[in-house]
Amino acid sequence: MDLLSFRNLFISDAFGAYTYNSVLDFVLDKPAASYSYRYSATADPLQEANWKARQYGFYAQDEWTVIPTLKLTGGLRVDLPTYPSHPSHNPGIYATFGYRTEQPPKTTAALSPRLGFNWAVDEERNTQVRGGVGIFYGRFPYVWVSNQYSNTGVDFITVTKVPTRFIPDPYGQGGVGAITTAEVNLTDPKFKAPSILRWNVAVDYKLPFDLVATVEGIFSTTRNDVYYKNINLAGVQANGGLTPGGKLVGEGREVWGVWNPGRRGFAYTDVSGRLATGYLPVNAAFAPGVFLVTNTSKGSNSNASIQIQRNVPNV
Repeated sequence: MDLLSFRNLFISDAFGAYTYNSVLDFVLDKPAASYSYRYSATADPLQEANWKARQYGFYAQDEWTVIPTLKLTGGLRVDLPTYPSHPSHNPGIYATFGYRTEQPPKTTAALSPRLGFNWAVDEERNTQVRGGVGIFYGRFPYVWVSNQYSNTGVDFITVTKVPTRFIPDPYGQGGVGAITTAEVNLTDPKFKAPSILRWNVAVDYKLPFDLVATVEGIFSTTRNDVYYKNINLAGVQANGGLTPGGKLVGEGREVWGVWNPGRRGFAYTDVSGRLATGYLPVNAAFAPGVFLVTNTSKGSNSNASIQIQRNVPNV
């Protein structure tokens, strides 16, 4: 059983960040498109994410001798992650996206069965075939879930202004037309720890001079891996044929913003009604992004090895 307690203090852009329309504008010291900074919206200017987690683990294993030259080993591991702490509630996120910021992942049993075998082909055990198959989980990625406790959209606020010039002093920033937005991190209620289905098979053969030759193959396919997506993206934009199908011609990269010729860049209408640089959001109040961590089953890998080894006795 793991009893875990987390304390995370992280305020990105606490000293501000400038955004320029182009690299050339930055090089020529032209006015930036925007300046933004983030601060705590609570009574504590150094608002921390303090939360706890509990993980319970169980494992059972047994070995069977089917015949003198064949052994089977079977096991089952069960892990149960739980969350006694809950983040803050943001009704705006639930109304727009249907996710609850105060709801951590559900407690779901992670089952890891596995079966292995070892077969001595001949009585002298000159040739041995071994292998196995099983589901394997890594340690639960609590650091990803931790983002939900920090960025609910009500704990920290992002202020964005239109600066007149660059000011290096983070405490003396100017600008006009300040608007407030919030970045939000969510975890899919059905989110599961990363896991793979892995199987292997190998043949060991004794050679003269105490040498052992081995041929082995290991194969893995993803069952659950981590996948991040910004669910505040309104979708790819064709821009009146400028980016047909929402992709850059000749490159195939997706375009998520609306081109504005007057700004020479992509822009959207922010919560104050003015044009702002960036992608087209579903809800401009969360323009910095609503990032959802969920699972994907895509991915696989395989490798094969051939080796000859010899144990050297101690002299």
